[in-house]
Amino acid sequence: MDSPRHRWWTRTFWSTWFVFDNVFLGTDLLPLLKSRFEVEFLRESSGRVRYVPLGRVPSFAFLGRKL
Repeated sequence: MDSPRHRWWTRTFWSTWFVFDNVFLGTDLLPLLKSRFEVEFLRESSGRVRYVPLGRVPSFAFLGRKL
């Protein structure tokens, strides 16, 4: 299963937005999880963020089994 690709603007905006709260987004977490665990469940979606009426932040839920 390929991961959805997000536009440059989306990746840049949300990375910058979350840095102000000391949350550092990276593109390497999901590939790392997939390489170390057997994927039992993976849902990628996007949701609203309070105070940002036009934006939807990408997110994922991952459940894996140790290899």
